[in-house]
Amino acid sequence: MIEVNFNTTNPEFNGAYLAICNDNITTAKLFDGCMEMYSWIQDQLENKGVERVAVTVLDQSGEVSKKLIADAKYYFIDEDCYEGGKYEPAIGDNIREECQYVDRFSWV
Repeated sequence: MIEVNFNTTNPEFNGAYLAICNDNITTAKLFDGCMEMYSWIQDQLENKGVERVAVTVLDQSGEVSKKLIADAKYYFIDEDCYEGGKYEPAIGDNIREECQYVDRFSWV
């Protein structure tokens, strides 16, 4: 029996950024590079009315990369986010970034 998995069916895939709007999987989009992804995130938040965008990195197997310190980053518009303000913008003039950390050392 031949095992068919993500790697064998997608040999050209080397990993990607995965972005999802408002936790709705139907909005999922893959990106090769972060600059294109940042432009898309900014457009979604500023022009399309999306409240937040979650981003993670997929490895060659199509799974969330185990090398990440944070499993996901969330981007959203924040009034307190501006140059010299309480939070520095990650994208544009007022888009804030928050990380979701996973405890990989709870067994210690």
